[in-house]
Amino acid sequence: MDTPLNTLKNVNKRCLKALESAGMDTVEKLCAMTMHDLGKVKGIGGVGVVETMRALSEIGMKLREA
Repeated sequence: MDTPLNTLKNVNKRCLKALESAGMDTVEKLCAMTMHDLGKVKGIGGVGVVETMRALSEIGMKLREA
């Protein structure tokens, strides 16, 4: 079962909207990205990358290794 992206805690709404606009609507799709891919998402910014990685860590998940 896929986990909705909005279940991530402490990620601002602008960052979530940027991820959804890039097609990342589930945590599993997000985890298939590398940190480099995440940084390329339009509108996410450096703070958004850090918030996203921290939120994934809090639920025991992480981005794919490069």
